[in-house]
Amino acid sequence: MLQQCIKVFEDIIVEAGKNLNTLEKEKVAIVEEVKAMRASIEEMLKTMEDKLLANIDATFKAECDGLMERTERCRNVIVDIGNAVEQIAAAHTEIRPVQKAEIIVTVNEKLSRYGESIRGEIDTLKYVNTMICFDSLVENLAEKLQQIGELKLEKSEINFILPPFIPGANVKPMLNPRRHRNKHVIKISEHKVNGEGEAFFCNITSTLVLQDGRIVLCDDSNSKLKMLSGKFDLLFELTIDSNPLNMALATEEKLVVSIPSKRELTFVDIGNNDFKIDRNISTRLDCWGVDILENFIIITTGRDGHSVIVMDMKGKEVNSYLLTAHADENIRCPVSVNAERKTRLLYVTCTGGAWSKGCVICMDLQGQLIRVYQDPDIDTPRSCVIDRHGKIYICGLESSTVFQIYPSGDVYKIFPARNEEVVGPLHLNFIRNYHIRFLLTEVASDVH
Repeated sequence: MLQQCIKVFEDIIVEAGKNLNTLEKEKVAIVEEVKAMRASIEEMLKTMEDKLLANIDATFKAECDGLMERTERCRNVIVDIGNAVEQIAAAHTEIRPVQKAEIIVTVNEKLSRYGESIRGEIDTLKYVNTMICFDSLVENLAEKLQQIGELKLEKSEINFILPPFIPGANVKPMLNPRRHRNKHVIKISEHKVNGEGEAFFCNITSTLVLQDGRIVLCDDSNSKLKMLSGKFDLLFELTIDSNPLNMALATEEKLVVSIPSKRELTFVDIGNNDFKIDRNISTRLDCWGVDILENFIIITTGRDGHSVIVMDMKGKEVNSYLLTAHADENIRCPVSVNAERKTRLLYVTCTGGAWSKGCVICMDLQGQLIRVYQDPDIDTPRSCVIDRHGKIYICGLESSTVFQIYPSGDVYKIFPARNEEVVGPLHLNFIRNYHIRFLLTEVASDVH
């Protein structure tokens, strides 16, 4: 399979080389096209210039001809008025009153007829102060020119044949995610879980609820496994030589715990009065999350490999899935895993890579990514659990929130009490036979 992976990357290099040659040819063609475009623009500008000059000549000639015509008409009116004035002056010097009266009447009739025409001539001829304005619209032209020649990159995907251990890229988002008002649960009780002489606050990173009602705690900061009674009394404990992180039940009498710093899985027998270490399994990468599904051990590797690894009960790797095959930075640093027995699906909690908030992913045993659960208010999810109705509960460490997500995608925020929030929730588990009760642990706290 690794040889197939090498072949994929070699094919990518070949395709990249071909694309480089194609890009160089396309660059030359685009440069020639730009030069041709410049010649076309220059030709269009020359045509536009000739058209504008011709239009300017025609406009000025028409306006000048109009002014000359109006001037000639004014001269004609002046001559007509001068003749009328001479006739009136002659009438005043005429000896015969009858003839004088006839001349005055004739002139008055002419003046009356000229009245309206002279009014119209004045209205027309008074507009002799004409200006011709020219707007080059250069600013508009520059704005349009900036829109010419926009470069666009068109990418086409090549479907390379991938080895089976690389998960597919088709991911289904949550169906119709809808935000609702907060749900508030009632805090029934809280219990101290610290032992005697412990130097650090408890960091309960994982819990197991046994059929007899006892509860096993994984105390990361004090490097211990602790057994509590059904009433949360400390019964006994086991000191581990390195910090344990997560646990899973192999059988009702045996558990397995992950030791990331040693790259080791430790099987521990569960007795009535004590724990006993049975055997150890070394892992290729650091092991953070652990769970058991049928006859397989599923582990997650954090920053060491960002992987989900499936092993048999002897520690031999059966398959591995790289989460870095997905571009989403939220799908990084898988810190814990929860295997759903009925559906045979894996729910992997990822704290996320750089500049991301993390998520919970659902995948099958073949590595196919089925769904991604995330919310803007969930920051650094640390663990998740699924109830019998298919609802998912996610602990957000940095956001100090616990979310309930329905299979339909409806999202609710829940707190341990109406007036107090969770501080750094680390782990969530259901108390057996009480599906409405769950056990919640908080970071660096002796009380849970």
